[in-house]
Amino acid sequence: MISSQQATGARRDNRGTLERVAQVSGELLGSDLEGNAATAREQVCRWLQTRVPESIPQAAFAGDPFDLDYPGHHAGAVRLVEDGLDYWSAKFDHPDRDLPGRSWMVETSVAQTAEQALFGLRLSCLTLGSAPDPEKSTPGIVRQIVRSCGLGEAGVPFSSGGLVVGEDLAFDQFVALLLSPKRFSPIFAISTEGSSNSRKGVALDVVALGRACLGLAHVVVVPSSEAFRLTNTFGREFSVFHGAVRTYQPGFDSELDSPTRHPLAMAHTVKQGAPSGQGSFIDFLVERAYAISSRPEGADKRLPSFSSVKRIFSERKRAAAPDGEIDSELIALYEDEIESRKVENEDLRTDAVEYDRIASSYRDEAESAKRKAHWLKVENDRLRNLAEDSGIPTEFEMPGSLDELNGWAERHLVGRVELHSRAIRTLKNSQYEDVELVYKALRVLAKEYRDMKMAEEGGGQDIFLKAVSGLGLEYGPSINRTRAPEEGDTYFVEWQGNRRFLENHLKKGTSKDERYTLRIYFFWDEEQNVIVVGSLPGHLETRAT
Repeated sequence: MISSQQATGARRDNRGTLERVAQVSGELLGSDLEGNAATAREQVCRWLQTRVPESIPQAAFAGDPFDLDYPGHHAGAVRLVEDGLDYWSAKFDHPDRDLPGRSWMVETSVAQTAEQALFGLRLSCLTLGSAPDPEKSTPGIVRQIVRSCGLGEAGVPFSSGGLVVGEDLAFDQFVALLLSPKRFSPIFAISTEGSSNSRKGVALDVVALGRACLGLAHVVVVPSSEAFRLTNTFGREFSVFHGAVRTYQPGFDSELDSPTRHPLAMAHTVKQGAPSGQGSFIDFLVERAYAISSRPEGADKRLPSFSSVKRIFSERKRAAAPDGEIDSELIALYEDEIESRKVENEDLRTDAVEYDRIASSYRDEAESAKRKAHWLKVENDRLRNLAEDSGIPTEFEMPGSLDELNGWAERHLVGRVELHSRAIRTLKNSQYEDVELVYKALRVLAKEYRDMKMAEEGGGQDIFLKAVSGLGLEYGPSINRTRAPEEGDTYFVEWQGNRRFLENHLKKGTSKDERYTLRIYFFWDEEQNVIVVGSLPGHLETRAT
């Protein structure tokens, strides 16, 4: 298990250790924005009422500000209503019931505009002296908000039981959630094993994970049928399949990201437990959810802190006060803000250590998977050669449209030809009419071209060129290597964490009419002995074209 100090980047000085443990941020779901915001404020007050020694003023339940101090406790709320924004923030400080010298700070925010209503929560911990790392759990108010108002991102609710794509969540909704720039939470996408289409077909307890991560992460089950659609949409390197679990970080972009930014754990790893060797894989994912939530990019701007909002009131109070009068409350708030910024700066320094540890564990796993994939390819090639030597027919049916090309390649060209996610996207708007030729061209790449690349120098070239000519195609370099950078990223793709040049192509026709002109751009991955197709079937645009 990752220690709390590792996960959140704690700061220690003579006053103790201050840690941001968790942060929740999401939309209040439903069309009644004003009603949802009012319900959320009321729920926070109800939750506070069960934790403070005295009664909260009744007017507070309607959203009025209040400020209550008790020995070791403080509860208060402020409200800002102006310029189309209704912003309410409450803070609750209290001592730990079991550990003297430790206190907890819970900040909640409810914001309403003409377009949306938002809820946010920050959980921080201050520990004096040395003490065990605090146990992580989000305050119960998060569950209350989920039950009473609904809480989510991109219209998709956080669910304590997880959501099944194709059952609870439409595939298009899932994709929208993946790509949403307003998503601050990770998605734990858990694929089913075999042909199962339910929560029972996965390698871990989805309900237990969903409860532990409620409000911090989206837990989504991806059945095998939906996994194929995911692969068709983003490519195999960004998909999840065969019981694996992938963590999609906020800010997902399949065109710019490296797949390692959204790590994949295979089914056997999930079953073995946490990469650290301590705890279950669920424990590992929960720790990751807390680590990511404690420092989401942009969330502070989306829902400012309690001290930030209260400072605005104090500044206005100072502006309205007689000249020269100093507001001591404003000074204290500025000091709090300075301390908060110090903690955040320390967070950034510790991020590198934590993410390097996570990256190291996945590098080890990737190396293991690479070795296994190599031997599987060797065995696959051996069996294929045996079939050919025995005269067993190896022909297979070719679909009648390019919509099925990616799935067809996954079934028949696995380990020999990989379609890059960019190639899959370019297929969607294809107008090329000779569909059969595209399938045949890929088959030539998988057989004759790959045989040529794996043969001794010069071996198999005549056979490959004859096969290309027999299809009425031409083979050659895509563009002069020195000219390629002038075209930006047009002739380059990200592959396995590296920028690779689409150096070769198969082509037919010179017409500008996309219905009659074929181009298949690709490169040879010498480490994996696989052809990577980066774009097809149209011509890549250059400055000249």
